[in-house]
Amino acid sequence: MRLLAPFKVAQAVCATPLRLPRALVKSRCILISLAKLNRLIEADFVKTQIHFLTSGYLSPMSPSRSALAVVLAAGEGTRMKSQTPKVLHEVAGRSMLGHVLARLGEAHIAHVCVVVGPGQTEVRAQALQQVPQAQIFVQNERRGTAHAVLAAQEALAGRYDDVIVLFADTPLITSSTIMSMRAALAAGAGVVALGFVTENPFGYGRLLKDDTGQLAAPSCWRWDRKQA
Repeated sequence: MRLLAPFKVAQAVCATPLRLPRALVKSRCILISLAKLNRLIEADFVKTQIHFLTSGYLSPMSPSRSALAVVLAAGEGTRMKSQTPKVLHEVAGRSMLGHVLARLGEAHIAHVCVVVGPGQTEVRAQALQQVPQAQIFVQNERRGTAHAVLAAQEALAGRYDDVIVLFADTPLITSSTIMSMRAALAAGAGVVALGFVTENPFGYGRLLKDDTGQLAAPSCWRWDRKQA
C-alpha cells in the first residue's frame, strides 16, 4: 500500500504502512488530501511515525516500479481576476500545467491523468497536446482536494506501485524531487508528503512536529482564524 502526495507544507516521509478505512481502498494505491489525512489521524485511522526526509540518502529505485500521476487542474483561480484558467497562466514561457507535465515526463512517469473543472476545454486541450495518452477526468463540483482526486477513481483502480498527486499550479517542482519521493516509497515508506519552509507561512497549511521532530499532525489553514 503506497501513497505519494505532494502538499504545500513541509517535506516529510512516513516510515510505516497506513491503516485506512476500507472505503478508501480502491487498489494497492491510496490517495488522500492533507485535510483528509488530518481527519483520519484525528479519527485514529492512521497510526504511524513521520520522519523528515534528507536529500540523497535513498538508494536508486527499481525501474520496474509502476506509477500513476494525478494532476489536479480544476481550480478556477478567481483570486487572479483573469478569464484564463489559473493553471494556464504562463511562467517563463510555459503554462504552469505545462511545467508540471514536463517534470513528470522527465521523471519517466508513463501514466498520467489530469482532473479538470467543468467546461475547461482549454485545460483539457493543452494537457492532451503535451501528453496525448493522458486520461482526462472532470470534477463537476469543486469540493476540495480529496474530492478532486476521487474524480480520477477509474484510473486509480489500476494496480500501480506508486500514485503521485500533483497540483498543476506548482511549476517549480522538479523531476529529481518526484524521483526522490518515489525512492522513499520504494525504500518502504507508507506515505510521502512534500512541501516547503518559508519565512512567512501565512495562508499555508502546516506539518506540525512534536518535541522529537516527528510529525504530530497536519494542519490546514483557516482564513476565519489566526494560526501561529
